[in-house]
Amino acid sequence: MIIGNGLEAVDDEKSNTGRDFVNLLKQNTQGGSLWYLRAANERVVLDQLQQQLDPQAR
Repeated sequence: MIIGNGLEAVDDEKSNTGRDFVNLLKQNTQGGSLWYLRAANERVVLDQLQQQLDPQAR
């Protein structure tokens, strides 16, 4: 996430820092292997966070 976005910034490319951050949280959240906790966390918390950080989320 850090290196990829840093390289995109150096090359003057559009970076998706917010999207990458939310994906990092999705992959490293405790209880992510329990389907009912993962679904609730993704819908209630992470989807809202992604909409705030990434204007192209929809």
